[in-house]
Amino acid sequence: MWRLGLVLVGLLVLPDRADACSCGRFSQPTVESCRTAKRAFAGTVESYHWPTSLDLLARRKPSPIDVALRVDRVWTGEVPRQVFAWTGHGGGDCGIGPEPGTRFVVCDDLDDDADPDFMFCSSPAFDAPELEALLGTWRAPASPPAGWLLLIAGAVALVASLSQREQIR
Repeated sequence: MWRLGLVLVGLLVLPDRADACSCGRFSQPTVESCRTAKRAFAGTVESYHWPTSLDLLARRKPSPIDVALRVDRVWTGEVPRQVFAWTGHGGGDCGIGPEPGTRFVVCDDLDDDADPDFMFCSSPAFDAPELEALLGTWRAPASPPAGWLLLIAGAVALVASLSQREQIR
């Protein structure tokens, strides 16, 4: 019986497999890579959404960190004004964490609605005004479809109406 207890204690204290950040290729965006990419866009890091304690308890590995990116320039692709990416915590998981307000340029071959790769090995270019200038003429990001605008306007009107009814009572 004591052997079973020893085995259980051994299993509990054994270290878990470590993940290391290893790049087969490190690709910083260049003028050439951006000009041939399916999408190329720039903007600023807006905010981070860190996982909750429940997220961390539910998973053995740390949950990724969600990153909101505000897009203000598009060279290729149909990219919306706000894009969400994810990154790791740093260290062995290849996560990066530029401060909110930091400018970025992403050039990748993903579909227009895909989350951009926001990790160490294929990181965006940060604070690269020279790259932005060399990419030339840009356009504004894609606007949300008109149907979404009507839906949002309707929801705002409904909330305002309910709020006004509550004040009358």
